[in-house]
Amino acid sequence: MNRFVALPRAVRWIGALALIGLGLACSATAGPSGLNAPSQRITDEAIGEDLKLLKTWRQRLDALAADKSPDPARRYLLAKAQAWLGLSTDEYWANDRGPIVEESLGEAMRLSALLIDGATDRVEGETKLPNGTRIVRPDLWMAVKRFKAHPRFDLVAEEVAQLEVELVRAGHDGAPGAACSAEPHIRASDSLGTYVDSVLKSAPPPAPVVPIVPPTPTVTPPDRDRDGVPDMIDCCPNTPAGLPVDARGCPAPTVSTVSVLDGVEFDIDRFALRPRAKSVLDSVGQELLRRAGVPVALTGHTDSIGTEAYNQTLSENRARTVRQYLIDRGVAADRISSAGYGETRPRDTNRNSAGRQRNRRVELTWQQPDQPDLAPSCAVAPPEQEIPAVVPDVTAVTPNEQEGTGPLLDRVLFASASMAITQMERARLVRTARELATRGDYTLEVVGHADDVGDRESNLALSLSRAWAVRAFLVDLGVPASRLVVSGFGADRPAVVGRSRAARAHNRRVDLLLSRSTTTP
Repeated sequence: MNRFVALPRAVRWIGALALIGLGLACSATAGPSGLNAPSQRITDEAIGEDLKLLKTWRQRLDALAADKSPDPARRYLLAKAQAWLGLSTDEYWANDRGPIVEESLGEAMRLSALLIDGATDRVEGETKLPNGTRIVRPDLWMAVKRFKAHPRFDLVAEEVAQLEVELVRAGHDGAPGAACSAEPHIRASDSLGTYVDSVLKSAPPPAPVVPIVPPTPTVTPPDRDRDGVPDMIDCCPNTPAGLPVDARGCPAPTVSTVSVLDGVEFDIDRFALRPRAKSVLDSVGQELLRRAGVPVALTGHTDSIGTEAYNQTLSENRARTVRQYLIDRGVAADRISSAGYGETRPRDTNRNSAGRQRNRRVELTWQQPDQPDLAPSCAVAPPEQEIPAVVPDVTAVTPNEQEGTGPLLDRVLFASASMAITQMERARLVRTARELATRGDYTLEVVGHADDVGDRESNLALSLSRAWAVRAFLVDLGVPASRLVVSGFGADRPAVVGRSRAARAHNRRVDLLLSRSTTTP
């Protein structure tokens, strides 16, 4: 009889052990937040990895906190993310094997992503409770909603965020089977609630919102290839984006390393090629086949979301995907090397979604031994006194023709290395345009100048750009373009002789000169 009783008991023990083993096997992987499963937190290596991850997120939140934003929603989300991270860290050290460690870190990560994306236009209405957490002190939870709706919430944004997470702590410690008492956290919640309520009751009304008047857009000369050299003096008007150019707008005729693949970007947490990336790589593959024997290097990159180890692997996979695509297009495999740099070489900021998108990329670097696509007219520098052609309705003049200019009508001053017209100078140009409207037949010479900082070609280009900007602004004010003559002399004709800061400030100018005897008073 005893044997028959013992048999079911043994079966029950075997079944229990099997279930425990199954549970350990199922939980032996890292969770969504990157922490090791509770069953794995028994070795120094696993605990060290988890503590390093928690420290990394603390550093990221500290970096976000360095931006002292006055926005109450952003301050609230930041304080709440820090409180969630503190809860996760404390429960980890307390060896809590429940879901609160993982879920609290997940909330901190979610709020961090909102802060990085700049999605801080509102305060969250509800607070997520980790599994197994009870709602304690419903009166304080109702007070939290009232605090968030108060017009002076900006005075207590951080304290309200701390109050919510403190109530979560109390609800967790008050749950059945919890190791600690909820009483200390309930007292802390009471203190926070009393403080917030007293501040809001004595707070002055919010200050009236003063509308911000946007500044007047700066008038700049057209620059189609965006190389910094206006089209009116650009000898090579179609240079590739990002390629360094000289004062004439042309690439330097030297051997250089060129990085391409600006269009090869990736979705979040993916290394599959987008349709646009394939189109770019098709063109790159054809160019590589045309330049047989030229070695290339591919480098993969990621944004800063995720762990460093994961991002390193992801960047390597992205580089390998592009390499295989080019090999499939006929490029020899021994010509292409690939490597990954994870999140260590960002191309743009990781604080918003657009910047992170630019960082999820693959770059290709090769040696360009020549420049076969340059126009012949760019091979030789222009004559020293030659003034490049301008748009058809502007008459460019040479220095020799400028000798007999008329009286100075006005003078426009510029900042160093700038061709932007300041607000003060715009007001003066408005008065100048009004005065010109009272005259009959006249010609106004718009003459650009620069100080003596920089080489002669750069100063000539800058002086012409300044003259063009003033001319465009006058046309917008109603001055007939047919009456405007544009010229530029670089630093050759200083208004004030000398190298002092004051002298250079007077020489960064555009002179407006009335000419011809047909002008009328």
